[in-house]
Amino acid sequence: GELISDGKRGLLRTNDDKWRRWRKTYQDLQSLESKITLCEILEDPQHYVRHIHRFAASVITTITYGLHVDNIDHWIVKENMEAINFFVGANIPGKYLVEGLPWLLKLPRRLQWFRPAAEERRRRDEQLYVRLLNDAKARMRTTLMPDCLSTQVANDQEKIGMSDIEVAYTLASSFGAGFETTSASIETILLTDSPNQTVAMLHFPDAMKKAQAELDRVVGNDRMPEFGDMDNLPYTNALIKETMRWRPVAAFGAAAHAVTIDDEYNGM
Repeated sequence: GELISDGKRGLLRTNDDKWRRWRKTYQDLQSLESKITLCEILEDPQHYVRHIHRFAASVITTITYGLHVDNIDHWIVKENMEAINFFVGANIPGKYLVEGLPWLLKLPRRLQWFRPAAEERRRRDEQLYVRLLNDAKARMRTTLMPDCLSTQVANDQEKIGMSDIEVAYTLASSFGAGFETTSASIETILLTDSPNQTVAMLHFPDAMKKAQAELDRVVGNDRMPEFGDMDNLPYTNALIKETMRWRPVAAFGAAAHAVTIDDEYNGM
């Protein structure tokens, strides 16, 4: 982060005062998208999960590419989700024999049966990510492009010495990191897709009533909660954080790790 942006790129900063100021610049966007989502849930409660997914996707695409998503079936969301799902499936430890037998990579390419699917996925990913980057650059030449991560990276591209494909992948990582983590956390507070699971507010109705009472007392009935209310909503904040501890969206150590060279510990 220090090398490619002199510490100015929020996604690459440590948790310090500058990072917290950077984070606040997106609070108006998150607040707007949350209001849109609540309206969608009121009008169509049966598909609340889709509305939550749209919220998470739109926040990410607006921050990254300056593009608002008005429907979860938007091509940006669908194609990014295809890429993410393939990536997640491919990273299941032991799924591919070549992980345990790397010498298979020395076989003639026509005998590497595991290669075509991955290479086809890479081709489609690169096509998608470069398309999004080129679209952002095209809009930068007009007055329709708001300030976003794409404009910041594109303006610094020559300075940081990254190719178009490297920048395209860098920007695309935001969707993978922020979409499912955000939507899954919100779903955990409410419900999940599984009919056999009822979580958070259904398990602990007394906690829900206390949070609602705090919201009613601090915010009232004539407006929506805003980020400026956070300091006055200690119980609601604690409830949200406890939900993240109780049902983390990703297990620690879930990603497979391996050493690159032999390691010795206590003589072993």
